[in-house]
Amino acid sequence: MAMDYGCINCHTEKSHSAGSMKRLSERMGGSADRPEAVQDMLREIRGQSAIHSHQMVPDEAALTILNWLAQGAK
Repeated sequence: MAMDYGCINCHTEKSHSAGSMKRLSERMGGSADRPEAVQDMLREIRGQSAIHSHQMVPDEAALTILNWLAQGAK
């Protein structure tokens, strides 16, 4: 799903401006069992209105991707 929405395009290991998927997963580590933490991350993403591609991902898909990250992105 992260590939379908283009997340991988910006969040690569080589990216200097956006955190890599690995780094984002580490940042969210331990929040898989805390739904409020995942919701907080969604609110943070939605607050970054300058990032058009973030705004194009529906909430349901964004939450699925964020939960995947919170579980270690495996």
